[in-house]
Amino acid sequence: MLPREDDALETLPVEAATSGGQQSVDAAIAPGPIPVRRATATFTRLTTLDPTRLAGLPEWWHGTARHARVHAARGLVLDAPECAGSGTWHMRGCLRSAWLGRPIRVELQLWPRLGAWTKVSLQPRSRVHVGRLYFRKGHRALDALTARLDSELPRA
Repeated sequence: MLPREDDALETLPVEAATSGGQQSVDAAIAPGPIPVRRATATFTRLTTLDPTRLAGLPEWWHGTARHARVHAARGLVLDAPECAGSGTWHMRGCLRSAWLGRPIRVELQLWPRLGAWTKVSLQPRSRVHVGRLYFRKGHRALDALTARLDSELPRA
């Protein structure tokens, strides 16, 4: 059934309170460009990696590290893990790529979330050009890292 013309709602002016009474918001707001939504450069996901296994990160890192760094995934190199409060782990490192002139400094965070889930976040520590290649590289690195941790961290 099609809506009838009298079913439409009437648009009412929005009023804003001022010290001297009320003023129409329409008169106070100048029309302008619609803000552009910017993409975030942080990669975040939930993984089925059991959070109780995160306690094995230092042991895993020490057994895997070469020259004080772990090549965790293709292009993702990580420094030693540090445990913050509430079981959250942080690792600084860099994301490298052939298409970049320089490595991107990043921080990896892993923390217990919703019982049997671990939340993983990879955040750049400097400005980056957010584009298709950057997202492809970051997602592939996180996929490889989470698969590696799932297979190599000691079982709880």
